[in-house]
Formats: sequence, C-alpha cells, structure tokens
Amino acid sequence: VDAGASKLLLAGFQEVPPADNIGRSVAEVASGYTHVAAVSSMRAKDLMARIAGINQAAMITDVVKVFSDTEFERPMVAGSVLARVKAE
Repeated sequence: VDAGASKLLLAGFQEVPPADNIGRSVAEVASGYTHVAAVSSMRAKDLMARIAGINQAAMITDVVKVFSDTEFERPMVAGSVLARVKAE
C-alpha cells in the first residue's frame, strides 16, 4: 500500500548497511521528500534516526495507520495500546 504516495524510491538492499556508513548518503537523497519509510527493524530504525536528525525532521516508528501527512497511529506500551501521534 502506498498510502497516497506520488513517488516511491526503493533501495534494494539485501541487508541494511551500518547506519554510520550510509546515513548521510540516504539523508541527502531523502532531503527532497516529505516522508521516508523503512521496515521495522533495529538497524532500519538506527538509520532512520540518523536521516531524521540530519534533515531536522520528525521520526515516528512502527506506524500501523496513516490519518494524514502528519498524523499516524502506532503501538505503545509493548503493543497493548494504539496511540494517535502527530509529527510537527
């Protein structure tokens, strides 16, 4: 599901390289986009945190539902609660 995306770029990595090695390169490509998504894994979250920091953007993890460009639903409290969060 593309959640209304007008353009998708896919990085065909078999495995996510270490965030230290690829963070700046991906952040540079990502800087022209409004949203960047990745699988829910610790390595991907490490990379996404670096991309968000470099681009001074919000990072919201484990999204299960998209309400708008800035509002999402994600699990909290070890998955026992779903929370609606807003990125500013």
